[in-house]
Amino acid sequence: MRKSRNFSPFASCGGAARVSIRLFISLVIAMPCVAQELDFPDGTAFYAGTAGSRIEYCPDNTCDVFSARGQHQLRNLQRFAFLYLFAVSTFYVLDTFRTETNRAIFGRLLREFVGDCGSSTLEKEQAVCALRAMQREHGIEVFGVRYDEGRRHKFPVEEAVLRYSQHER
Repeated sequence: MRKSRNFSPFASCGGAARVSIRLFISLVIAMPCVAQELDFPDGTAFYAGTAGSRIEYCPDNTCDVFSARGQHQLRNLQRFAFLYLFAVSTFYVLDTFRTETNRAIFGRLLREFVGDCGSSTLEKEQAVCALRAMQREHGIEVFGVRYDEGRRHKFPVEEAVLRYSQHER
């Protein structure tokens, strides 16, 4: 009879799940643990490689694109993208993404990353502050892409996001 050694493969994700090695091997190892806890809207694509990671949310011919250099940035990028899409993105189709379940996840992530964002009680201000801190810490870039007339046009969105959030005050 073979004994299985118990350990917590998801400890880095804050989970305390104990599973046997046999069960762990049967899981999809390549899938980051964040993907299991975050539910992204339809139209979201994830790309990860040795040079970096990219997430694109494209509900139509316009996209919000998030990228970070480095091999192990997908988890941070997923968290950033989730916060951004939930709190800041102006796509009206995201109203269906902003469910109570996702609101709870958003609140947990916001508490984790809000850090030195001052004493603001406005959720949107806290989210923008947390996103800017994550950008600095993980080298995350945010930009928009529009597909017009068979061409890909890239444009910055950070300044537009800050202006948008200031109008919400």
